[in-house]
Amino acid sequence: MTLVESNHAGEVWRMFADAWGSKVLLEAYEWEHPPQTTRPLETFYEYYDGELLVGWGSLTKHPLAQEYWLSLGLFPYTVDKHYFRPLKNALVDEAFSKGARAVSSIIMDSNPEHQNNTMSRCSQNKSDGWKYSGQVWSPVGYKIFSVTRELCPKCKYAMQYCQCCGSHDFLHGMEQ
Repeated sequence: MTLVESNHAGEVWRMFADAWGSKVLLEAYEWEHPPQTTRPLETFYEYYDGELLVGWGSLTKHPLAQEYWLSLGLFPYTVDKHYFRPLKNALVDEAFSKGARAVSSIIMDSNPEHQNNTMSRCSQNKSDGWKYSGQVWSPVGYKIFSVTRELCPKCKYAMQYCQCCGSHDFLHGMEQ
């Protein structure tokens, strides 16, 4: 499976909207119509299994913090094929490789099945490090989930992507 940075967000989102229909767009994304382009500080990705486009993802950098907001979607023909977690993990890895200290995602209250599944996974420590971070009720309700990784004390990047020496050692940078 391959994550590819893309400039075709509007086209992919239109295909996604056509495949799912307006009800799913409203429940999962609060979109009446798919966006035509990315927002400032947003990077769009296409996710492939071989040559088959199975989904999309985007990372939006917080303008003042080392945090990225993650959004993703899978096409209906792929939902039962176990692409969700690999796509989500690939986007998280991408954000941390860019220097993120945290990655967050929201799940709309209008999507209770996904919310409940994610809450359950978090409470059972089966969520790849994701934790419940809070609830927003207005103007539209959603829950926030976040994941962090240990940072290098020298370069402040996630240990997996240390800019000092590429170390994956937890104690890296703590030598006296």
